[in-house]
Amino acid sequence: MKINRRIYLIISSAVLFLFFCSCCVSDGITADGPASDYIKISGQIVTALEKGIVPAAELNLIKTANQQELEKQLEDDAGKKAFWINLYNGFVQLRLKQDSSSSRDKRAFFKDRICVVAGHALSLDDIEQGILRRPQTKLQSGYPVARSFEEKFGVRAVDYRIHFALNCGARSCPAVTCYSPATLDKQLDRAARAYLAAETEYDRDTNILCLPEIFSWYQADFGYEKGIRKMLQHYGIIEEDEQPVIRFKTFDWTPAPARFK
Repeated sequence: MKINRRIYLIISSAVLFLFFCSCCVSDGITADGPASDYIKISGQIVTALEKGIVPAAELNLIKTANQQELEKQLEDDAGKKAFWINLYNGFVQLRLKQDSSSSRDKRAFFKDRICVVAGHALSLDDIEQGILRRPQTKLQSGYPVARSFEEKFGVRAVDYRIHFALNCGARSCPAVTCYSPATLDKQLDRAARAYLAAETEYDRDTNILCLPEIFSWYQADFGYEKGIRKMLQHYGIIEEDEQPVIRFKTFDWTPAPARFK
């Protein structure tokens, strides 16, 4: 009887342990300790795709992420930008890996809600336009309305440098890299300098400066013409006393998947 009792206790303990583990996973934590590091996982998705690997496990962790825990981890703009830039670029590369011609139908490519995060289906436009570019909470009759998923996770301030980091799979896009909150500011500055050096053309003889078309699309993010000129001076594209005529180059939508740096 003592042996049977001991076996019973062992089995009962094992069942309780497994039950605890399942509860922990459903709540966004593991039996070993704290919750999954979702920002780190977003970077692992990019790294895996750079190696030609489909990161199924990491995508599932993002898909089933605990929303409350995700909110805690994305408490500041640095974390939000790193996480959402990584996911945007990761989902683009994944879709192009599955079907390299999928970007030809631009409406479907940007509007289809194929990105599942914490149980919420998002489109690429939802991530860029709703999270990384629209931090305002809408008001109704003087009171805040219930915030949507995008508004809840939206950045507090728009950072124009995201446009030097987001890659939609086209030739005119910047290269893809893995972003981290701790080094985000330096990484975005490097991305800005690299993109501007590669994509701007200044003919001082004619005083004409050709800029990528994204400057036309997102003028508000850059502070319109005054802000654009100030930014170009900051990154050494023009001198303070130079006043070139600005023109915009046509965006090259030719598919260019797997452009990592």
